Amino acid sequence: MLNGSPYLGKDEERPASMLLGEHVVRKLAEPYLDKGRNITTDNVFTSCNLGGNLEKRNTSLVGTLKRTKREVPLSARGNNALYSTKLLKSGDNLIC
Repeated sequence: MLNGSPYLGKDEERPASMLLGEHVVRKLAEPYLDKGRNITTDNVFTSCNLGGNLEKRNTSLVGTLKRTKREVPLSARGNNALYSTKLLKSGDNLIC
């Protein structure tokens, strides 16, 4: 483990417009941003918005993304055929 922070309830530092998961990732990753690193997250923390914000800080994001998230297009929410892959691209964001 490289960095940690206990969850103590509401964080007064978090802007109201920022999702909790994005705030946690950005806070824990702060010492490693702007260094060309990669952050890996699970579906609780992954979002396209987080990926875009990290990209601005020369940091890439790889993570799982639930199909039910608002930012996932309807075309990607259905069941896929076994052993098939859908690629969705928007700007520099790629969802597989």
